Amino acid sequence: MQTRHVVVWDPNPGLDRMPEGAAMRGPNAARVAETEGGIVLLPVDAALFLAPPNGCAGWARRAFGRGLSTGNDEPPVVARRFAPIALWVDKRVGGFLHWVARVVPAPRSSSLSLAGSSSRSEGGGMSGLLRLSVDPTQAGVIGAGLGSEGASFDMAALGPTDRRGGWTLGGRHSISSFASGFLGMSLHGTARGILVEWVAVSQSRE
Repeated sequence: MQTRHVVVWDPNPGLDRMPEGAAMRGPNAARVAETEGGIVLLPVDAALFLAPPNGCAGWARRAFGRGLSTGNDEPPVVARRFAPIALWVDKRVGGFLHWVARVVPAPRSSSLSLAGSSSRSEGGGMSGLLRLSVDPTQAGVIGAGLGSEGASFDMAALGPTDRRGGWTLGGRHSISSFASGFLGMSLHGTARGILVEWVAVSQSRE
């Protein structure tokens, strides 16, 4: 088995919640994803998980407190990069970049960044698109690319929030890289009316 599945988020309360970074494989991962409400798993190449070349390989997760603004809640609304993250990409593994992000409605009264608020709407006023893209503006990153097959999400079409008050978005892109190194990424688009709570990424062969 060349793939492990790593827990990047378990929103369930109590002592039985699965810790971030817990790993499983095969049928057990599928069972958890199907039966344990809300648990988010990402596939990671087994070699990168068991013997990573450094502490930034395999998978990474970055949280933004109570939520990071997209920067588009005030005019002008333009395509922006926000919620940056980086991952050491191993050329020998190649394969795919998987990502997942947790977003919640922004408070109606302000465009707070990081501070957040407990009074959030159910998505009124949300619009624009969001996707993961390469971020070449980050320092020290390699020249690599992500395939165009990954999904874009329309904020106005997300529908009602889940029972935890938000949405979990994600996708998969093929990786194109001539060398191993840090791949800089960020969420990108014209999305407005949301806050990004966290972003996670991983590399696997499938």
